[in-house]
Amino acid sequence: MCQAKRRCYTEAILSQCEKGAFYEVDAKSGRPPALQPRPGFDRQSCAPQYGSADPSDRRISLLQEIEETIRGCGFHGDHATIAEFENTPGAVIHGSNLRMLHEAMPHLTLFTYDSIYDRRLNRESTVEMCIRQPKELGFPVHFLSRGVMPHFDRPETFGPLEAQWQMTIDDARSARPDGLWFMGVDARTRGMVCDLQRLQAFGFESGRKARLKLMAMLRSAGLLGGRNRS
Repeated sequence: MCQAKRRCYTEAILSQCEKGAFYEVDAKSGRPPALQPRPGFDRQSCAPQYGSADPSDRRISLLQEIEETIRGCGFHGDHATIAEFENTPGAVIHGSNLRMLHEAMPHLTLFTYDSIYDRRLNRESTVEMCIRQPKELGFPVHFLSRGVMPHFDRPETFGPLEAQWQMTIDDARSARPDGLWFMGVDARTRGMVCDLQRLQAFGFESGRKARLKLMAMLRSAGLLGGRNRS
């Protein structure tokens, strides 16, 4: 991207961020909620809430500006964007109104993830809102889950990483996202998310061995082809 267009792109982001009233609720605008609940969906584990229209307007505007800029620079491939979900003990919340996003930019691919990467918390609601509902709207959906990622969790309270991977594998086979991605593929030094010392506390000598274990589980589940080469 040329320097002038990169500067204009940066200024567009700042312009969007400086506008006020980011979190006007849908009730004030008269708009419907982002997504309607699925009939018969069991919400014992959480009370889903939906993205507000006002920040969604700004996100759509910004994404359209970005698209126009990179199209002008000669890129004509597929476009994708992150769709984040806040996962808390009391609620799973859309970061934006996906129905509005699909109406404005139906060609986008979504990469979805929940904010804490803990598959134990509101598991069914996470699958519902990260995979099933976006797919029903018509988006191609790629789900990003916890990989070789000890983060700040401890095995004595968090449980094994393999249990997290198995939950994601089972949910992917059931909900069938268009793609499955994992946050963290190695751990070699000290760090916040992929720390080698914390990974070793989970029983893995190295990030490579943890990655190979994850890949073996994916292959056994029929979600990965070919041979391990890494």
